[in-house]
Amino acid sequence: YLQGFFCEIQGSLVGFNSTTNAWSTYDVNFDEILPSRDPTDGVYIRRANQVIKWQPNGTETVVTTLSASLGYGDIFVFDDQVIVNKFGVWRAFR
Repeated sequence: YLQGFFCEIQGSLVGFNSTTNAWSTYDVNFDEILPSRDPTDGVYIRRANQVIKWQPNGTETVVTTLSASLGYGDIFVFDDQVIVNKFGVWRAFR
């Protein structure tokens, strides 16, 4: 976050603004907060199979929709790409 950071506390999205030295709690539905390499004017979250950029003014932008076929693994958001690190084992009986 350009002016501080976001974190999850007891299932709520909480943001600290370093310019005002204040904490804020936001009512946002999400499954997890995603790490982002570069500071942004919001936070990246995963809600079900969507990666969403959420901003403190309430704006939500869907960045991408993930394939749920093998689960989600670790998700990393970069300026120009989203990377999912998922290792899985596939087995078929014969």
